[in-house]
Amino acid sequence: MAVRFQTDGMSPRLFARQSDWWNCALIALMIIGLGGCRWMRNLVPGNRARESQIAADDLSRSKRGDGTANFASMHSDNPDTYVRSAEQAMQRQQFDEAAQHVARALELNPNSSAAWALKGQLEEHSGQDAEAISAYHRAVSCDVQNSEAALRLAAIQIDHGRAARSAPVLREVILCPLSTEEQKSRAQWLLGVAYVRTARWKQAIPALDAGARTRDMSSDDWYLVAMARFRAGDFNGARRDIERQLALHPGHNGFASLLADLNYTEANRGEILPATNFEVPEESPAISAPPVLP
Repeated sequence: MAVRFQTDGMSPRLFARQSDWWNCALIALMIIGLGGCRWMRNLVPGNRARESQIAADDLSRSKRGDGTANFASMHSDNPDTYVRSAEQAMQRQQFDEAAQHVARALELNPNSSAAWALKGQLEEHSGQDAEAISAYHRAVSCDVQNSEAALRLAAIQIDHGRAARSAPVLREVILCPLSTEEQKSRAQWLLGVAYVRTARWKQAIPALDAGARTRDMSSDDWYLVAMARFRAGDFNGARRDIERQLALHPGHNGFASLLADLNYTEANRGEILPATNFEVPEESPAISAPPVLP
């Protein structure tokens, strides 16, 4: 908006006053114009309702979790964003969406240890243990300090009869300075189970004892400990564990059988029965892996 006003014959002071007046007038017109635009827009039928509906849709999407994908799409070059989005989707048990985020993260960064670990969990959830082992291997190779991936890898290896391979992995978790105390305790327990599977009884006992300190022990867990003590020749320790658990779980056939074998062994001067009664079952609750994203 151009404004012309007469300046001939004016004193400098009068000219300055007139300039100030016109400037104030222009600012006032602009403010009125902007307010009028907003006022007119609110008069248009449906505008307020449309804005309210958009806000409601945004809130609904955030409650359903659809905002995760939108958030990731706004950061399409950042693999860590897709990893976080995948974790959130897995917590909501939206595994298909999580798989999409993981795939995108690995496209952007094929060496993302966190993404490979999540892929392992997804494969494990779908029952594809071979693919899960491969993914956890990649996660650990990309970051040797990814203790959670190492623990999950070791648990699957033990369940699939590869206990000897899991022992070095678990020892690394125990020695890793970034492992939490909870992770170290889980590693100790799994290491003890691996030693049981490979009949390294004397090495199994201290590992199982260390893991049992912070583990919510079941009767099957205590049976594993008592069996390891018995096989290692710690008859007093085995009897203590067996009798304590029989008092708590009198219907547990494993403890009753183990106690009978212990009595026979002591009566026959340490002649331990063949190990057929002490095989650890392939699917043992004592060896179960942690749940997906606890």
